[in-house]
Amino acid sequence: MAVDLHLHSTASDGTLSPAEIIAKAHEINLTAIALTDHDSLAGIREALDASIKLSLTFVPGLEMSSEYGDRDIHILGYFIDYTQPHLTETLAGLRVARVNRARTMVERLAGLGLEIDFAEVEQCAHGGAMGRPHVAQILVKHGLVTDISEAFARFIGRGGPAYASKHVLTTAQIIELIHRAGGVASLAHPGVSRVDEPLLRVLKDGGLDAVEVWHTDHTLEQTRYFKQLAFELDLMVTGGSDCHGFGKSRGFVLGSLGIPDEIIEPLRTRAGAYKVR
Repeated sequence: MAVDLHLHSTASDGTLSPAEIIAKAHEINLTAIALTDHDSLAGIREALDASIKLSLTFVPGLEMSSEYGDRDIHILGYFIDYTQPHLTETLAGLRVARVNRARTMVERLAGLGLEIDFAEVEQCAHGGAMGRPHVAQILVKHGLVTDISEAFARFIGRGGPAYASKHVLTTAQIIELIHRAGGVASLAHPGVSRVDEPLLRVLKDGGLDAVEVWHTDHTLEQTRYFKQLAFELDLMVTGGSDCHGFGKSRGFVLGSLGIPDEIIEPLRTRAGAYKVR
């Protein structure tokens, strides 16, 4: 049986509601999923309620961003206590920073002659964690770019004329935050983030518990490579499609990787150890 531990909903930059994700996962006979919205726990309660009705194992999660040199490093948290005050307060601050960043990019776009209404970006985010994809979607909507990829490549990608840096925590701070909330910390899509063995060892020394071996954008060679590295460094393995719903660059990839459900219990056990500290 298969699982998918990397999914995004309308609580961040996905196109499906948390309940719709649960329903789709049930339709394709997944045994477990994790909702991992960016800097947001807003969809957890809805997804949990929907999963109980359908007898689907649900893992409360999130995805947080950091940086290491010129690399974007994303950390996934699993089995977190989504009501833990320190976690919720920290995420609230990061969401405010996201809004300010998006507003800055809209202003810089206007300076380039690409005027869009920030209110539309807010509406596009549906009250969830705001990000660059929402700015890109409004650019596409008004015909200012042909697609989201062009928006990033020409304007809002790193180094672009309308790019604004994001306030992020260090990887160590994120891992500590996840552990403090009783969760397990996993490195997301290391192949996409250009993570090599030395950096993975640094993250391991900083408390990292696992590495996302299976990912939609990983080649078969990368999957094998990171699985071997995880074994050598005594890291657990995780995996997920990183599905953002319909109309996104990867397409609808929910449950497409055939990730074995045997990865769930080691994660649950490790999280249990953090919860009783």
